Amino acid sequence: MKKTIVPKPDEVKYNMIKNFVYGKVVDVGCGKAFFKEVFNAVGIDIDKNSNADIIASVFDLSRFKENEFDTAIFFEVFEEIPHPELAIMQIRRISKRLILSTPNYNWFRKLIGKEKLHPLHYKEYSWKEVKSIVEKEGYKMIYFGGLGFMVGHAFPLFYTLGKLFPKLSSKMVMVFDKK
Repeated sequence: MKKTIVPKPDEVKYNMIKNFVYGKVVDVGCGKAFFKEVFNAVGIDIDKNSNADIIASVFDLSRFKENEFDTAIFFEVFEEIPHPELAIMQIRRISKRLILSTPNYNWFRKLIGKEKLHPLHYKEYSWKEVKSIVEKEGYKMIYFGGLGFMVGHAFPLFYTLGKLFPKLSSKMVMVFDKK
């Protein structure tokens, strides 16, 4: 019987998005800058302790020209800001494609008792809410995928279930192109 190996979280994310990333890349909210390194992206983060190239807020990307980037990566930030639609407006101005990851707040999380908000999260959204917010800002979703369940990296079955049923997954990846 073949043993299932669950990749590290960054490898899972990389493998999920690598075929969607193209051209000049910006990683908005880059943190430790994993994507900055693997995609040679410009890293932006508000945290002075991050590995960002530029310390700036997602709400002020005015230093960049319109469509300066082909791909914007926006992972694990959407849920941490009070007005994500304003951030999406800024990102849409500077990038043709948006690759976004955020927790997926859904009925399954309530069922398994994981509905409590993370202390750093302003709000957690369902996949439908995220899709609606982003599409109102002029993007169209071209891909949706799940990153597994809360315990996915500890138990391969939960990781696999999250891949098979992405809308039940605890984290989601969505790819949008400008309309």
